[in-house]
Amino acid sequence: YVAGMNAGTYPNFGYTDWRLPNINELESLIDAERWGPALPAGHPFTNVQGFYYWSSTSYADSSFYAWLVNMYYGYMSSSVKSSDASYCVWPVRSGQNGSVQLPKTGQTTSYATGDDGDWERGVAWPVPRFTDQGNGTVTDNLTGLMWTKNANLPGTYKTWQPALDYVKGMNAGTYSNFGYTDWRLPNRKELQSLIDRSRYNPALPSGHPFTNVQGVSCWSSTSYASSSVYAWFVGMYYGSVAFYYKSGDYSYDYVWPVRGGGEVDTTPPTGSIIINNNAVWTKTTAVALKLNCTDSESGCADMRFSNDNINFTDWEPFSTNKPWVLSSVDGDEWVYVQYRDWAGNSSESLFDSINLDTTKPVVKGVSDSPDPFRHHLGEVSKIRFTLLDNLSGTCKVQTKIYNSANTLVRTIKKNGVSCPAGGAAVLLKWDGKDKNGVLVPAGTYTYKIQATDNATNKSAIKQGTVGVE
Repeated sequence: YVAGMNAGTYPNFGYTDWRLPNINELESLIDAERWGPALPAGHPFTNVQGFYYWSSTSYADSSFYAWLVNMYYGYMSSSVKSSDASYCVWPVRSGQNGSVQLPKTGQTTSYATGDDGDWERGVAWPVPRFTDQGNGTVTDNLTGLMWTKNANLPGTYKTWQPALDYVKGMNAGTYSNFGYTDWRLPNRKELQSLIDRSRYNPALPSGHPFTNVQGVSCWSSTSYASSSVYAWFVGMYYGSVAFYYKSGDYSYDYVWPVRGGGEVDTTPPTGSIIINNNAVWTKTTAVALKLNCTDSESGCADMRFSNDNINFTDWEPFSTNKPWVLSSVDGDEWVYVQYRDWAGNSSESLFDSINLDTTKPVVKGVSDSPDPFRHHLGEVSKIRFTLLDNLSGTCKVQTKIYNSANTLVRTIKKNGVSCPAGGAAVLLKWDGKDKNGVLVPAGTYTYKIQATDNATNKSAIKQGTVGVE
């Protein structure tokens, strides 16, 4: 159906890049404070179904299944892709301009055109994803959250209130706290942030440093909106998200404390861009960019570019240098860059400009007088021509004078010569002397004139002859 939208078979509202949302994108709509539907208060959506919606993310354990989100209650489940039960479709597009940039799901294998593994949308995970602090804690470099390295610190499962009490005991010093007193039971979103949708048993990123990870559920601190007797949990075996009774028979899940959140990076990167080492002019559209990005928290991850600050390239890994092609219109050209950090914060557009001039200057209407001239009597040859250029305004002019044997006898250079687009008259004088200041012998001499504009475009050579008596 979504492919049909992009093809124009179904309404597409003027866009042709719709897709089925991945599980992170679909779940991002959920407001854990609400139900029926579990969407933020005042949302503008219409025709929201209190049922399951398909995501484009396949189930890691079996590609015959895909993840779903129940929009009535907000929980996450899975279903056989080809089952008789049909579910709802909520197309999405873009995803680069919000205040929050969602991370990738971790799924990289594609099982069908247009699925999560095909698109791989979201902020790339940092490398390394986790940093083992060596003190019993691990920092997630994607979110900035600090977790206990031991994913089952109490050594057993608990009901919900005792799970909260255990974390409270950590902060009081009753249990190991690794030098911190601001531990908490993670909320639903924080616990979900650990999940890698390409993996199961456990559904954590490959190479994670955690120990004692249980292949069952971990409590979140988030109560269920419909009834406070329930709380949300995340299943670490598959990555499911659901709710259960906080107490009672079978109401036992594991405790995985977290801290931080104040340390979560919400500050966008800063930086700069320099075109051609701060050159003012260029005669080619191919330029070199020097890039600087600073992010003191999660670090610079990637960058994207534009010639108009509207149409940007895809995000690419940050580097300090990049070749770039300007638009092909002579004049003041601008290049814009946006940087993004590992937490998904994007910078404002940073820019630099350069004058593009691909048009050569023109020398025309060459004449000289008197011809011949008598240099031994103090006469000079006055060489006149018209000089024009598309943009520069001023040019350099070089005139080379050759004798009848085609030997260079003198070079006359003149800088800062007016060369407006409408043309300007130029006068050069030759006193009949060679490069050593000696009067040349009588004869016929050829002068060749060439102008160079500020972008180093060179004019065609124009020439004439003058006699010396």
